[in-house]
This record gives sequence, C-alpha cells and structure tokens, in this order.
Amino acid sequence: MIWLKFTFTAFVVVLFCISLSKYADELAAAKRIGKGFVGFVLLGFITSIPELISTVSSTVYLNNPVLGTANIIGSNNANMFILFLSFIMAESLRRPSGKVDVESGTSLGYCFIITTVFILGVFFSGHPFYGRSLFVYLVFILFILSVIALYKANPSVEDEGQVEALGFFFYCKLIFFAAGLVVSSFYLSVVVNEIGTTTSIGSAMAGAIFLAWATSLPELVVTISSVIRGSVEMGIGNILGSNIFNMAVLALAETVSFSRISVFDRNDGIMIFGVFQCVLLGILLILLMQEKLRRVGKIAIMPLFAMILYCIGVSLL
Repeated sequence: MIWLKFTFTAFVVVLFCISLSKYADELAAAKRIGKGFVGFVLLGFITSIPELISTVSSTVYLNNPVLGTANIIGSNNANMFILFLSFIMAESLRRPSGKVDVESGTSLGYCFIITTVFILGVFFSGHPFYGRSLFVYLVFILFILSVIALYKANPSVEDEGQVEALGFFFYCKLIFFAAGLVVSSFYLSVVVNEIGTTTSIGSAMAGAIFLAWATSLPELVVTISSVIRGSVEMGIGNILGSNIFNMAVLALAETVSFSRISVFDRNDGIMIFGVFQCVLLGILLILLMQEKLRRVGKIAIMPLFAMILYCIGVSLL
C-alpha cells in the first residue's frame, strides 16, 4: 500500500509541475525574459519547488534532517543523470560560433563551488556559527552571487518585441498549480519518511533515491523537452540552476529547523554522493569543451559513462 501511495503522489507531483512549467514558459515569453535566465532562475526555481517543500517538511515537520539532506544531494545527482541522458539526444553542446555557452560555464562554476562547500559542511558536521552552521551562511552568499553573475552574463530582458499583458485567469491558474505542487510535495515527503522508517531502507537511502528521483521528475520533463527542441543551454541552465537552488533550500531548512541535528550532520553515504556530484560536474565541463560529442554508433560515450558512474554511486550508497 505504501508503494502505491508513493507512485500516485509522485505522479501527481509530475502533473502539477508540467502544467506549472508550461505557464511559466508562457509568462517568460510574454514578458520577454531571456532564455538563459529563464532556464537558470525561473525554470530552475519552479522545478525545485518539490525539493523545497519536501526538504523543509522533512526537517521541520518530520524532524528528520538526514532525509532532507539526502533528498537534496540525491536530487542533484539525479538531475545530472537526467542532463547526461538528454545529451544523448543532442548533436552538439556548443553554440554555432563554436564557443562554450557563457551562461552554462557560469552556472557550472558556481554549482561546483557550492557543492564543495556542502561536502566540507558534512565533513565538519556543520561547524556552528552564531547558532547555525557556518556553511549555511556560505551557501546563501554563493547562491546570491550565482544569480547576480548569471544576470550579468546574460541580460534577462530582451529589447525586441512588446511586453504582452496576461489576463487575471492566467495568474489564477499559475497560483493553482503552484499550490497543488506545494501540497503534493509535502505529502510525498511524508510517504517517503514512512518508507524509511517502516522498511530496512533507512532515511539516507530513501531520501537519496526515492524522494530524490520523485522530486527530480519535473527536471526530467523540462530538460529533455528543452534539449529535443534544440535549447541545450536552457536544459543545462535548468539543471544547474535547480541544483544551486536546492543547496539554498538546504540552507533554508537548517535556518528554520528546531532540530538538534544539523542538515550538515556527518553521514558517509551523503558525503559519497557529494563527491560524485563534483565528479559529474567535471565530466560536464569536459563535454562543454568538446566541439562534437564522440559517439559509438548513435550512443554518446561521455554522457553514457557519466550515467554509469551515477549508478555506481547509488550502489555504493
């Protein structure tokens, strides 16, 4: 029965997020918001709403910070798996000019730094500073800097065309789907917590795999559809933006938590997943520097290798 509840709730989360992403895309088009900024900020935030709700509820309501932390780092790794899966369908990861996309490079750099800070935070068990972990402050600072850097790398508003007016009903639907996503994401964290406590799986495993993949399904839909449409930079921006938002969510969960256990509490399985995140980001950097994806037949070698590496990381956990 519990697995049926998990499957149904995850399905509902996907439906709400697909609809929400559609309306957000229409909003961006009507208001003439730049594509790179849409992928990183708008889509990145929207597809991170499930992680936001499930992580905060796991930490505050369920008093299980380990489940929330495992959800974030597990979701970030699942997002990278999704990105590499979408690359198999892409012909090239470079712009027509042959240069690496500036927005992608900026997002990648900040994602690597903020992940490294996360690993150090878990290693030092969240060294306290004025009542909270020192690494919470570092994550918040890096998050703000990443948004500013991306804004400078790619101006958000295009000059061409007129800004379109959207009706009241449009915003009502946008709010409805956002509220539905919040409620379903909250219930999803409750179901996964039940899986971790009533089975032999444990909170870390349940969070890093079941909750992580369930909350990463929106990224799966948005990223693959973006790459298929030829907007590789939007797909990359969505994944890396979502990963950086997720780290900010973890810092937020630590800030509002009343638990004596820090979200940066020492956990070897979570640290392993953090290290694998950095390895996957390194592979992404190599891919972005290549003019063409090297293939064996129709299969891209490096993305496939990264996907296998992710599976190894899950098995180690």
